[in-house]
Formats: sequence, structure tokens, C-alpha cells
Amino acid sequence: MNNREQLIRARLGILALAAEVKNVAKACKLAGVSRSQFYALKKAYQAQGKEGLAPKIRRHPNMPNRTPVGVEQSILSKTVENPKLSYIKLADDMKNKGISVTPTMIRYVWRRHGLSTRSARLRWLKTHNGSRGGELHESGIDVAQVCGGSGPTRSAQGDPKEPFNGLAAGGGGKESVQRSSTR
Repeated sequence: MNNREQLIRARLGILALAAEVKNVAKACKLAGVSRSQFYALKKAYQAQGKEGLAPKIRRHPNMPNRTPVGVEQSILSKTVENPKLSYIKLADDMKNKGISVTPTMIRYVWRRHGLSTRSARLRWLKTHNGSRGGELHESGIDVAQVCGGSGPTRSAQGDPKEPFNGLAAGGGGKESVQRSSTR
């Protein structure tokens, strides 16, 4: 039984409870719904039967200030070319090429497509290129190498057996804390 059928069964149960108890207020209190919701359910059931109790499919609103489709496609194509650029630098690059966009436009388009972070854009680029037959993009980015890493890299001078501690080699260790506190 899927969620739709469960919801219809629960709503039928509320209507049956009200008929059994013969007190709408008490049935609503027991079921945890308001009386206005109950009467809306009852009206829908009387008008359409069980299908009236099914959840309604709602469409997403079409906002008047949404980025036009053509501009959104050009933003996504420029993102494929330069996935490592920030939205500010990408907006400047596109403005220099004559495309009128703002950094906010790019940020919202990226957010709608789940591309807000650099790693998300690189993963998207990997799947985007994978759908074209596995070729790498002409920008020369080895996406598999960039995305496939298991975490932060070790410093060049660090021991490969030691976990990466997040500090650059020679900067920020105990020595630098002691030096700065003795001055």
C-alpha cells in the first residue's frame, strides 16, 4: 500500500469515526483535525468519492522575476567551461563577453540546480561529461582526479602515514604559538 492509499484510508477513517460517534467536534478532537478540515474532507468525499480524499498534485509557481531560460542555459554552459570559478568571477567573465547577468542570477541558478559548491559543480560536470560518452571537457580539467579524492591532501613535507592535520608545513604549529606568546 503506497502513501496515497494510506492517506485516503486515514481520511475515510476520520469520516467513519464522525459517523460512529455522531459528534463532529469529538471526532475531530480524537482524530487531531480541525472541524473546517473535516467539513472540507466531507464535502470532497460527497462530491468525488474516494478520489476526492486523495492528495492534490500542486504545480510549482511560475515566478515573474525568474531568470529567463536562455540566460539560464548560457550560465550552465559557462559553468561547464569554468566549473572552478566563483559566481562573481563567472558573472564578470560573462559580462565581458556581452551577456547581461548579475552574480545573484548565477548564484540562484546554481542553487536551483544544486551547484552551489565547487565540489557539486565538479561532480555535475563529471556526470554531464559522462552522459556524452565519458570524454573530458575541453577546459582540460581532469574531473575524475579532482572529484575522486577521499579528503584533504597531505602536505608535501608531511609523513604519508600521519593523518593530515590541516596546517601548512612549517606554519601554525606549537613553535609558532610559543614564538608569538613570548614576544
